Amino acid sequence: VGQSTVPTGLGAVRAISAGNDFSVALLTNGTVAAWGSNLRGQVSVPANLANVRVVSAGFGHVVALREDGTVVSWGDNRFGQSTVPANLVHVIAVAAGDLHSLAVLASGQVVCWGNNSVGQSTPPANLGSVVEVAGGFRHSIARLQNGSVVAWGEGDQFLQPPAWFDHATSISAGGFAIYAVKAAVDADHDNVDDAFEVTRGLNPNSADTDGDGLADDLELQYGFNPLVADAAAEASVQRSPPATKLTRFTVTTGTYQLQTTTDLQTWESLGNPIINTRGFTQLLQPVSAAPERFYRLTKKLP
Repeated sequence: VGQSTVPTGLGAVRAISAGNDFSVALLTNGTVAAWGSNLRGQVSVPANLANVRVVSAGFGHVVALREDGTVVSWGDNRFGQSTVPANLVHVIAVAAGDLHSLAVLASGQVVCWGNNSVGQSTPPANLGSVVEVAGGFRHSIARLQNGSVVAWGEGDQFLQPPAWFDHATSISAGGFAIYAVKAAVDADHDNVDDAFEVTRGLNPNSADTDGDGLADDLELQYGFNPLVADAAAEASVQRSPPATKLTRFTVTTGTYQLQTTTDLQTWESLGNPIINTRGFTQLLQPVSAAPERFYRLTKKLP
């Protein structure tokens, strides 16, 4: 029905949104263009519509937010999703769900209208400090000022974000899913996002969870286990047959073993264990001439 046929000459586009079988574009001059199916008037942009700063397409309707904080909607209205509530003003954000619509007020409150068959148009009580909303098939989501995310509607018990999730910077609703962009937070400055560390069992407040002298990010980068204290030692490896040279060895006293692998899964030991008492700067270890090999130095248990 032409939803993917961009109108000739369409330019200076600020934002776009895709409905079920139609497309909408917001131009930099504040006007709106739409193309594709017009079965329910979804691409019949109201005459003289101007000063628009946000557009959002639902299944068969469109919601537009104007610069003055008022809302205009058109298209499918079988469930009242295109009937903007009377006296709706001071709006800062809008979103179109499948058959419902949402708006965020300057006060941080959320207003919904349209289909409410499973509660998608009934925001949770005391919901506030909202800065962004999105609508899915039969669910709605909101991003709060503190970066947390709240969901309601069909399957809300499954759509709530994980307990470790925070610092969302933007959200989007799929048919039966939630998508969010998360700001990186690195409290321990180990170059690993705190949320990622939590999901892996690492300590987001310690740059070296297992205390073996090698930071978590380096253990992850080089294939060591950041949860096992004997899994790594700080070293850089340079291979030039018939020897491998290890440099910048700076860990504490212990016994270490050079290991090699071709698939980064199965490791085999090379040579005898290396006993380190005061640290050293260079070690030469004879190795085979087999190509495509990887090396690591592991600390052995007492």
